[in-house]
Amino acid sequence: MQDQLLAWVRVTPLNSDVVRQLAVATPADTQRTLQDMFEGAWGEGKDAGISEVPRAVRAQPRVQDVRTFALLKYDAGFEPEEAMTAFENRAWMIKDVIDANIQAQVRLELFEHLKGGRTLGDTIDRLREVFEPWVGDPEKVGSDDLLRAPRLENIVRTESTWAYNQGRLAVGDAAEDYVIGYQFSAIIDERTTETCQTADGLVLRKDDSRTIRLTPPLHFQCRSVLVFVTQDDQPVEWSDDREIDKALALVPKGFK
Repeated sequence: MQDQLLAWVRVTPLNSDVVRQLAVATPADTQRTLQDMFEGAWGEGKDAGISEVPRAVRAQPRVQDVRTFALLKYDAGFEPEEAMTAFENRAWMIKDVIDANIQAQVRLELFEHLKGGRTLGDTIDRLREVFEPWVGDPEKVGSDDLLRAPRLENIVRTESTWAYNQGRLAVGDAAEDYVIGYQFSAIIDERTTETCQTADGLVLRKDDSRTIRLTPPLHFQCRSVLVFVTQDDQPVEWSDDREIDKALALVPKGFK
């Protein structure tokens, strides 16, 4: 798309109407690559959740065959049609965000060119810079290189955390009343945000509406996960409303 745009700009007599009508969009492969990423992260979260629940259930006398329990109770419940639809919609949304950003920046550069004082060569260079933070190597759009482009990498890291935790929530749902809640678990190091530091250790009931709002990610490049709280963990010391609301207040406005 970048090369096509630059070739078009070189030969097209530009005016304000032409610039306004210009449509710029990243290739469809971008959406497919994002969907694949979502599916992979969701599967990792699901598999991790499945591996954890049978270990916890092993101590229950009513379950004689843990492997059979895992296969029948959990694996059979994961026909990810709804998840795939969610991934498709979310990938489309991200691609739309990218397209809108690129289009706005391209139009800005072209309007600056129309104002004068900038050569065509300078404008071409500025247009290349618009694409660079999103697509990395323009010859590899749609490949894994796309996911390492600077601005997109920020989104991808965040969205991978979302998909991973959605996989875990799917296991929690399939576990029915065995999983009774979730504990927020943050990676504590020099990169941990105040939001995740505050949420770390919170224990919420499965049916608490705030659980969804505190399901990671809580911010860009969030690395936190939800840990199962099960019948085996009783008695459970649930977090009080003040602790939960304090963490919710730190989630960036409009992020969730």
